Amino acid sequence: MGALEIQGYLKSLPRKGYLVKPVTKKSMRESFQMRAIFEKAAVSLAIKTASDSELEDILDLAMKFPEASQNSKVSEFNELNNIFHMSIVRAAHNSLLIDMCEGIMENLSRILMIDCKQLEFLDEKKEHIKIAQALLERDIKKSEELINEHIAQFQARVYANEREMV
Repeated sequence: MGALEIQGYLKSLPRKGYLVKPVTKKSMRESFQMRAIFEKAAVSLAIKTASDSELEDILDLAMKFPEASQNSKVSEFNELNNIFHMSIVRAAHNSLLIDMCEGIMENLSRILMIDCKQLEFLDEKKEHIKIAQALLERDIKKSEELINEHIAQFQARVYANEREMV
């Protein structure tokens, strides 16, 4: 339970148990803001430090996303999405950035699992492939623009599908 408290998911209530901290609009907004900041930095660093092989592996992951016409469960999408985005972060070769991004991605996965059960994943495959190709081209400006646009679009879809929240 201590790790969940440290990560901010639980609050200890002495002699009463634990309280699961609710997902709020503020926590969603802040998580998306931090994700955009960290991933913009990650694509820039990855372009400068990653090997061609690492960037090709990221493109291979992008190709695994389902087509827009295929039904995808949030949990399956989350897993592939986390692997893809964390592969970009790992390609930056910065352990502090990796640790921070893992926390943000875990928090966003929690938000999606709780509040976006009907979320549709339109054009996700195309978006991920474009990001991966820009990385392979080692185009920092294009990569940063694509990752920012991708996160903003995803955030907009989450907000459009959110249920009433605390």
